Amino acid sequence: MGLPEQFYSSTSISNASKPDLILVQSQSNGEPNETLGHQFLFGAIPLTRLQLSHGADDYLTEVGIQVAHENGFTPLVVSPDAVPGIAELFPSSPRLHLRYRNLAVSGYDLIVMRQLSSSGTVHADITETIHGGGSLSREAIESFDESPYGSAAQAPALEYLLRRGTASAVAAIYRTLRRHRVEECATADTPSPETPIVTLIAKPAFGVDTRRQIEANSLPQQIFATYGFTGISAGPDTLARIVQRGASGIFRSRNLPWAALPDNALVSVACPRKGNLARLNTNIKSIEYLNGGTFAPDRLKAILTFDLFSPTTNDSVTASCTAEIPLDSSKDGAGVFALEDLSALLTNDFLSGNGTYEGKRCVALH
Repeated sequence: MGLPEQFYSSTSISNASKPDLILVQSQSNGEPNETLGHQFLFGAIPLTRLQLSHGADDYLTEVGIQVAHENGFTPLVVSPDAVPGIAELFPSSPRLHLRYRNLAVSGYDLIVMRQLSSSGTVHADITETIHGGGSLSREAIESFDESPYGSAAQAPALEYLLRRGTASAVAAIYRTLRRHRVEECATADTPSPETPIVTLIAKPAFGVDTRRQIEANSLPQQIFATYGFTGISAGPDTLARIVQRGASGIFRSRNLPWAALPDNALVSVACPRKGNLARLNTNIKSIEYLNGGTFAPDRLKAILTFDLFSPTTNDSVTASCTAEIPLDSSKDGAGVFALEDLSALLTNDFLSGNGTYEGKRCVALH
C-alpha cells in the first residue's frame, strides 16, 4: 500500500527575493515502492506491504521544503550538476543534501487497539560559507522513533507519523545552520566557461479563472482520493507543485542541470538575465479529470503553456501544449502519478520541439 504522500503547497509570497537555503536532490529518487514495513494482524502476521510510491528521497525533499518554509527559509531545490552554477549565484546560501537511513514504518492491529511505528535517521551533507569567504563541509545526523497507540493504523495515520518524525529531525538540522544575509546575485553577466547553464523551473502559475474552476470542481481532492482515502488536504498549489515535479523529472532524465523554486519568491526578478541562468515559466491553463466507463480507465487532461528564456540567445521560446493520459489503477495515488507524468510528457515535448511543433502536442506562441 502506498502511503498518501504530501507535496509542498503555499500561496504566500516569500519576503526574500533570493533563496537562502539550497536543497540538493539526488539524481535518482531512491527506490520507488521500496518496502518500509507492513500492517500486521494480531501484532504478528504481516498483511499489507507499506511503501512510498515516489521513493523516499522525493518524500524527504517535500518535507524538507515545508520545514524550510516554516523556519523562515526560502529554499531552492537543485540537481547535483546544478550546484556549481547555483553556488556561483548564491555563495552565502548553505547547501544541504538530505537522505534517509534505516527508514521503517509499520502498523499493528492488536485487536482492541492499534499501534503505529515510525523510525529512521536523517543524514545531511552540509556546505556553508564561513567568515573570511571560505567554506566548511560537515555532516549532521538526527533520528526519530515513535510508537504511539491509536484508534487506527491506516495509511494516512502512518504517513502523518512519518512526516511528523521526519519534520522534527529536519528542523533540528536546520537549527544548526549559519544564517547569512543573502546579497544580490554574485555572478557576473558572463560566467566562467566551465559553469553549466542551469534552468530555473519557476513555480507554475494559474489564471484566476483556472484556479476558481479547479477549486469549484474539487479537483485536488478527486486526484488525491486515488490513494483510496478521503479527507487528504490538497489545493490548487499542491497540483502546481506536482506539475513542477514533472518538469524537474524531465530535466533529471535528460541530465540537464535544473533548479526548482517551490515558493513564490522572486528569484527570476532578482537575477535578471544572469549569464548561466535560464528560466522555464509554466502557466496551468486547464486540468480536467475525465471519468471513464465500465471498461475504460479514468483519464487526466491538461493544457499548459511554457516560456523558456535562454541566456545563450537572450530570447524566449513559447508554446501551448495539451494532452490526456489514462490513470493506472494498479498504482496507489494513480491521479497524482498521472498529473506528474502528464506534466513530464508535455515538458519533454516542449523541450524537444525547440520552437518547432508541427503535428505534435504543442503549438508555438508568438
